[in-house]
Amino acid sequence: MRGLTKFLAVGVTMVMMLAAFSIMPAMAVDVDAPDAGGSISVSVVYPHISGIDMFSGITPVLNDYVDVSNAYTLTVTGWYDYGANQVDQIDVWMWRDDGITVPEPDMSAGVDAGAPNGGVHLLYNGITFSIASTLTADPEWSINVGLCSFTPVVNAYTAVFAFMPNAQVWSARGTFTEPTFPGNQRYDPGANGTNPEDQMDASAPFAPLNDINTWDIKVVVQDVGKGVSDPSWDEFGVYQYSAISTAGWAYGGDVDGAGPSNTMGVALPNADSDWTFISNTQYDLKVSIDTDLLLGGVGPTNIPAANIYVMGGNIGTLNAFTGPTAVQYVLGNVAANTGQAASAAGTTTSISGLGLTAVGWSCDIPARPMGTYTSTITYALDLDP
Repeated sequence: MRGLTKFLAVGVTMVMMLAAFSIMPAMAVDVDAPDAGGSISVSVVYPHISGIDMFSGITPVLNDYVDVSNAYTLTVTGWYDYGANQVDQIDVWMWRDDGITVPEPDMSAGVDAGAPNGGVHLLYNGITFSIASTLTADPEWSINVGLCSFTPVVNAYTAVFAFMPNAQVWSARGTFTEPTFPGNQRYDPGANGTNPEDQMDASAPFAPLNDINTWDIKVVVQDVGKGVSDPSWDEFGVYQYSAISTAGWAYGGDVDGAGPSNTMGVALPNADSDWTFISNTQYDLKVSIDTDLLLGGVGPTNIPAANIYVMGGNIGTLNAFTGPTAVQYVLGNVAANTGQAASAAGTTTSISGLGLTAVGWSCDIPARPMGTYTSTITYALDLDP
């Protein structure tokens, strides 16, 4: 309902009604002159949010998953009966809920001073757009100010925040209980009641914070001068991302990927190597040898894979493989619930950066004909499913 006017009798009734107003969002209250019958008019006005949505291009992604290192826009629409040009601040907080069970709490207060991998605070202050989080120097989020906008048209407004989650924004891959397409139905009064904007967790059927292991959104639209505001909420997810590289790759280049599928890098390292990697979720780094080492690459004469030793990372001394395809864990072990924590703020992590020894290899060479014996060593980042 756009604007709300109540006619109240002077006296005790007026006090009781004003007390009832306290359950509503912060609002401006104008008390007009009493009429001849002794009644007064109280006008209750606050800025409204009629919808939140997030897009990749033109594709909606709320209640769905986004990829890191890709550009997105978050759009806030609404109205304000005092005039949309009186809206002079919009805050957007986004944070990973860390699997906290329903009912989910409002964790926006901890975003500004928290880990930038796990939250961000976008701000429109009536003039400019910015990242307001305390740790603004960290590269985990970026904002494209040139594509941000606030457009007031009489009482209606549209605000657009253009931003990018960078490579180490933490993954969250919970299951969503409401649809993404054909649009965010939580703001459809026909599907979700007459006042969806103020719903938080317990409202049905499209409660905004009802899915765990996701990223939560809180938007607050304000008229700072009048001290009035209105909040609204929603959710999205972030796909896993990993990248792995080393200066010792014979085939050169980095291998990286994001989305529903994991990425595995395969290489023939030239020498002892310090592997560099990124992961936005819990991970491990493991190595294996695909086959015995074959003479001329074809065999049948071979050097057994069990004659190959590796050390580095968490492998403190040279340790032999038990055979072809056997795995050794250089860092962590996701399957054993001892994976490495998601990468800290920054752009990359390396084995030496963790204070550990770079990966090195050794071979116990048995009596064999002279020649070149080859196999493939596989390095893989396993991600927490």
